[in-house]
Amino acid sequence: MVHAIQLKALELLNRFADKVREERGQTTTEYVVVTAIAAAIAMAVLWSVLKSQLSDAVDAIASEIDAFIANDLFS
Repeated sequence: MVHAIQLKALELLNRFADKVREERGQTTTEYVVVTAIAAAIAMAVLWSVLKSQLSDAVDAIASEIDAFIANDLFS
């Protein structure tokens, strides 16, 4: 009888330990997913806010490169 109680207690302890391990992995996965979603939202907001400024900056750089090539290299 005592042996059966000990076995049941060990089984319960193992189930609890397995549950704790599963929750640790689940928590890590949840943090990764939430961080990825937050990063995607932040990038989307920044892109929508800075889209015109980024486009203007790329256009300015391109025109400077064109001017450098046209004036300095072939003059």
